[in-house]
Amino acid sequence: MLPVTVTRPELLVGGSDRTFRRFIYDLHSLFRSMDKLRDRIGSALGLTGNQFHILLVLAELQDSRAVTVKAIAEALQTSGTYVTKETSGMEQRGLLKKSVNPEDRREVIVTLTPKGRAGIRRIAANLPRINDRLFEGVTAGQIETYRDMVALMLDHMEGAMEAAGEMRKAPRRTS
Repeated sequence: MLPVTVTRPELLVGGSDRTFRRFIYDLHSLFRSMDKLRDRIGSALGLTGNQFHILLVLAELQDSRAVTVKAIAEALQTSGTYVTKETSGMEQRGLLKKSVNPEDRREVIVTLTPKGRAGIRRIAANLPRINDRLFEGVTAGQIETYRDMVALMLDHMEGAMEAAGEMRKAPRRTS
């Protein structure tokens, strides 16, 4: 039998963590499925799901300001190195252009090209149908609650990662 995987009383139901574990399994399945969905959508432009996501974030951010690699990385909660790597392929495909920021030469500004904007428009025309199916039966209030929970979990992720790292340092138990 699996030992309890969480001890916080508010996460236990009748002293059991079974509901919590099922939630974690479901989250994992959801994230994997979302990745597959993004891959399928991105493939319409010859992109990976991650590249598609970067392109979508760029289109959203570019509406209001010049967008740097750093701004994209912050929006996606990832590293600038990762964004630089992923955007290089998109630049080669002619979907975006990268240039040195004239106000701060350490920064790279990323802009959609006409081909990139056309690709976004083509995909965006299909997103309502996809999202309407995916979120059928879900309310705006439920989305807000989930967003709040995800934000809270992300705030605590570093501490969880540290705790997981400590497992490698701890002496192994033998039974």
